[in-house]
Amino acid sequence: MINSICGTNFNNVYGTKQIAVNKKTATNSVRVPSENLLEKKSNVSFGSYRIIRTEMTPNEKKIYSKVASALPQKQRFQIENLLRRGILLDSRSNDNTTVLDNLNKILEEKRARGLDKKIVLSELVNTLNNPFVITQKFGDIPDKELIDIIKQPGKYKPQADSKVEQYNSSIKNVHSCACVAASIEFDLATKQPAEFARIANGLTSENICAEKKLKMTDIAPSWTEASWFLNEFKSDYVRNNWDNITVKMAPDRNAIVRARIQMTNKDPNERSLIDVLMQSTFMNIGSQQTYNSLTDNRTGKFNTDNTGLTDIEKSFAEAVSTGKNKYSITYQQMNDDGFITGYECGPEKVKKHITDALKMGENVIIGYTQQDENGKVINGHEITIVAVEKDENGKEIFVCNDTDDESDLPVRYYVNDLLPAIHHAGLPKEVLKNDKELLPSEYEAIDYYKSLLKNNAA
Repeated sequence: MINSICGTNFNNVYGTKQIAVNKKTATNSVRVPSENLLEKKSNVSFGSYRIIRTEMTPNEKKIYSKVASALPQKQRFQIENLLRRGILLDSRSNDNTTVLDNLNKILEEKRARGLDKKIVLSELVNTLNNPFVITQKFGDIPDKELIDIIKQPGKYKPQADSKVEQYNSSIKNVHSCACVAASIEFDLATKQPAEFARIANGLTSENICAEKKLKMTDIAPSWTEASWFLNEFKSDYVRNNWDNITVKMAPDRNAIVRARIQMTNKDPNERSLIDVLMQSTFMNIGSQQTYNSLTDNRTGKFNTDNTGLTDIEKSFAEAVSTGKNKYSITYQQMNDDGFITGYECGPEKVKKHITDALKMGENVIIGYTQQDENGKVINGHEITIVAVEKDENGKEIFVCNDTDDESDLPVRYYVNDLLPAIHHAGLPKEVLKNDKELLPSEYEAIDYYKSLLKNNAA
């Protein structure tokens, strides 16, 4: 098992210097030209293998009318669309509340100071109607707010080892490395819309947090592993009994600053206030509560770089956020100089893993590598595969979501072109039942990360 960096580089393993690349164009060579598609699709059907409900009870009709009347005209059409598609009355949330229930709570209950409940409501409906609008792109901070931050650096908590001048500069020049968190956000919005709405309600509430009930096996296969991860990641949780816990999910304290700014200062293709709070929360969970939303930096012991998330951090953040304990399977083999030397299995097996997961109704979050002209890995990026289709010549295409492409539409890659670039994929254990050699044995993961922590501390 090797450690992968998502949304940044691979230098905490290989000691290489990060080289900035344009993530939007780094894989253009394998993107599918739009003229090669049978048709241009703006929507993707997310199969969920469930019975959907579109008929409202008398009480739900009253709530629907109240919520819809509080929305702008565009979002009124969108909430009607959510009802027709069975999303509005979806109740697959941690507390069995529906999307409609949580929209109503946003309207009826107080929001965090500085957040307008009607804007929160509108942004949430817009995101659930088309999750491809989710983006990781940071917005600029207006001069007035920036001056307040610069004047009060202690209030906004610069990293202890940073000079104030450098910290202020980093606030002004932020390129988001939150692709992992944005991918988790997208996965939640598409596969668990009621849970997405529940978390959004909590993060925008006065408490600026959401609680989540989980089983220990949602975190890791064994109780010992799960307990180790929860403690090492400095999770704020209480144990309800031997098997069940309640975890507090919260963004870093600077996230609300960016959320307020995005509420009134959002430009096209920038993050919504929902994106800000969701992504900050998932980054905070994965970075052992060390994330800073103002700079997109983190500290923490599982990463010697100060940006992005490593594979263990991504897996933990995803497990806590979605309640799904998936395995991060590494396919590429690399040497200490950052060159790909081989693969753990052939491309057909990688494709089968991904397509089998899609058939189960799961999205597949993958990390792919980006190389320079000499073939050296210089960066990594996280995207989500949501479907497979074919072009007019029968060539297979992965339909994906890229949260860094400044588009609210899916992006498509030819399967055979993308497969060699895939470094790792998050997969359900059932997909790997015939390939158990790729799975870490019990305690192997803990032993590996204990060794990693020891090396990082040296």
